[in-house]
Amino acid sequence: MIMIPLILIISGIYAVCIKEITKRKESVFKYPYVYCLAINLAVLPQFLLNVDWGRWTLAVTANLFFQILYLYYMDFEEMRTAMKRLDLFIGRNKALAVMCLLYLTIFDKFEDRVYFEQIEKVWGHLARMLNL
Repeated sequence: MIMIPLILIISGIYAVCIKEITKRKESVFKYPYVYCLAINLAVLPQFLLNVDWGRWTLAVTANLFFQILYLYYMDFEEMRTAMKRLDLFIGRNKALAVMCLLYLTIFDKFEDRVYFEQIEKVWGHLARMLNL
């Protein structure tokens, strides 16, 4: 449940990349996007057999995140397009991006520092801005 915003972002990025390739009527298998997604199927047996699904979901999500960073670094045109679209989406929906970050911080998974005072301040500012 905690990873839902990140999973949606990652799946949206890969969907844009694959859609860009299919627009050009080329085979998707010539590009690394399908292979990056398929390599995570190696974790599927471990994911299904163990009960610790949260940890394996995090492992797959982190792997996909690093694959996105690598493909962006290697200057793939489709990944650049997907990241520009993500940038535009966040620019248009700043409140939603802040809400997603606050959603992740509410669960107090960041053990090196307690963020509750800062979260309460941000929620207070948001409540005043939105007249809640």
